[in-house]
Amino acid sequence: MQVADVVTAFLLTNWLVLLLGAFAVTVIAFIWQEYEEDREAQEVGRAVGSRTQRLVGGAAGIGAGIFTGILGGLYEAGLTFGDAFDIIGDILVSAPQMVSGLTVAGLGFAWLEGLIPLGSTWFLGLAMMLVGLGTLAAMQINDDDPGGV
Repeated sequence: MQVADVVTAFLLTNWLVLLLGAFAVTVIAFIWQEYEEDREAQEVGRAVGSRTQRLVGGAAGIGAGIFTGILGGLYEAGLTFGDAFDIIGDILVSAPQMVSGLTVAGLGFAWLEGLIPLGSTWFLGLAMMLVGLGTLAAMQINDDDPGGV
């Protein structure tokens, strides 16, 4: 087993360490950007503190806004988190074409980012297969539904 595999497994199972590590790297980058030889340490510290405060405050604000929006929407609809996940599950099961399209989009993203080494012919073949399977599944759902179109 390689060291990189062990480190990756550790970081994926200990997400708090990963989050704190990312925060530390960001603060170090702020220090690196703010450091100039003619500035005093106190000025650099104040500038880094200000940037860090804006970063943490902005992230907390975005997270709080999203969470409040989700909770408010669920409250207005009279739902719980379990009900919301039940609805999402029903949508995914009843919309295989959407699931296959999202899978092709994710595969395309991973391919373009170099995460998956595929040739263009392989990508096109996989995309056509996934969309075809989604279409066949949708046709099967419509055939099974007596009131379906």
